[in-house]
Amino acid sequence: MFVLSCPASRAFVWKQSLYRLWKTYRCVAPFHNRKYLSFTTRCELDNIALLYSDKFQLHRPPNGRKHPECPERVATAIQHLQNSPIFSKLHMLPFEQLDDAWLTQKVLSVHSSGYLEDLERWIRQGASILDSDTYLCEHSLEVGRLAVKAWITATKYSFEYSKPSFVLARPPGHHATAYTGMGFCIFSNLAIAAKYAMEELGVTRVGILDWDVHHGNGTASCFQKDQRVRFVSLHQFPFYPMTGAPEERGPLGNLLNITFPSGAKGSEFIHRLCNEAIPFLTQHQPEIVFVSAGYDALNADPLGGLCLETEDYYEMTRAVMSSFGHKRIVFGLEGGYHVEETAKAIEKTLQGILEG
Repeated sequence: MFVLSCPASRAFVWKQSLYRLWKTYRCVAPFHNRKYLSFTTRCELDNIALLYSDKFQLHRPPNGRKHPECPERVATAIQHLQNSPIFSKLHMLPFEQLDDAWLTQKVLSVHSSGYLEDLERWIRQGASILDSDTYLCEHSLEVGRLAVKAWITATKYSFEYSKPSFVLARPPGHHATAYTGMGFCIFSNLAIAAKYAMEELGVTRVGILDWDVHHGNGTASCFQKDQRVRFVSLHQFPFYPMTGAPEERGPLGNLLNITFPSGAKGSEFIHRLCNEAIPFLTQHQPEIVFVSAGYDALNADPLGGLCLETEDYYEMTRAVMSSFGHKRIVFGLEGGYHVEETAKAIEKTLQGILEG
């Protein structure tokens, strides 16, 4: 009783309690901008952080038209995960409450002000088409900004805690360039997150891996003159958007395109991922890694021409997770248009993250 009543001992116990609370609810990294970024919920660090909102389903084809890039892509995926044993290993990370003006600045770190102004005006005027492939609706800008917010939140989480995250968001982003959206994409979500990591978190070396069946032309165009970034894309070629030939290395040589003919199998894809793509990135010693996780290279996909199976994404993810000496890796949905098979492949990716 004397020990507990001693002022010095009480102070020690109080400090120990505060320390335990700090470890459990550690929310703000000391070098971050506290005005905009502070986690307010308990971080379940043993689980995978998953970023998802039902609002991602609000971006939908106008007038009930059918379109491959549809709300069912994420609706089916989240329902599949909720019915999977892996769901208990997922931490549904709340999105950051970001100031609108600050978020706009992040979008403008990649996209031109002219494009953003045009996009706002077109949506306000009721436009339904951005280009021949990409639709707009009244919620497209809201959902596009929410996707950016999800990627930024995941980036901060993964960098601060050295833990992986997965962004289950739409619309995708890797085709959007500084000056326009295209290929179902409105904002270059990953590129904005990578710029945020460099400008706000002090990251000096970034690695980007794109395994979508289509070349990530938008991401490549954003970083082809930035020596802090290495970008590698594994994709079918020749194929939409008709960029990403092997000889396209960028003026700094920081781009790598690994191409496959129609009909290529998962074994070849995995071999070149492990022996060409990953070594190209690890040589750069990236402090954070982003993965454009498209699933349209699946054999069942209606748009792609490659023949990967869902199990291949498990092997690919395990290879990625074991290669960089840290777990600051942000995965995010790009393509994938067979909704049931995409959902299964996402589950395999999450299993690979857990076991990688």
